[in-house]
Amino acid sequence: TASQPSSNRAAKLPVSHTRELVAEERHWAQALDEFDGPERRPGLWARSFVHAQGDEIKAKVFYLATRAEEMYASGEPILNRGQ
Repeated sequence: TASQPSSNRAAKLPVSHTRELVAEERHWAQALDEFDGPERRPGLWARSFVHAQGDEIKAKVFYLATRAEEMYASGEPILNRGQ
């Protein structure tokens, strides 16, 4: 179906675009590790919680989206998972 990702999608993209997508995905993974670990930013979590009007799931979504975008936009280095 149209909502399912194509397994050939990456093969059809230019190499530079594929690398960009992989880097972006690594930032998302890094944001998730940060959220689940001791490095969660309290101020951003508070802002996320308020933005989501107390809904913890929506607050987590907002936090992850904000951090992944910040990391990607700033060119923040990608850490190996588990570091």
